[in-house]
Amino acid sequence: MRFPSRLTLPLVATLFLGTTTTWASGPPAAAKPAQNLTRYIFPDGSGSMGLPPGWTVISAQLGDVIA
Repeated sequence: MRFPSRLTLPLVATLFLGTTTTWASGPPAAAKPAQNLTRYIFPDGSGSMGLPPGWTVISAQLGDVIA
């Protein structure tokens, strides 16, 4: 198999996925900035995690959490 000097997305999609990919309105939009997370430390000291606004912890112990 011979490859062209420049690989394009449709060619790569065809080679690896067996299909072509087209975008109806251009490339995908840029991702939004990450939201601020509130650090929660487990009461037994086995771990911590960042919680998004509005989340609450139901249970956290031995490195396991239910939020």
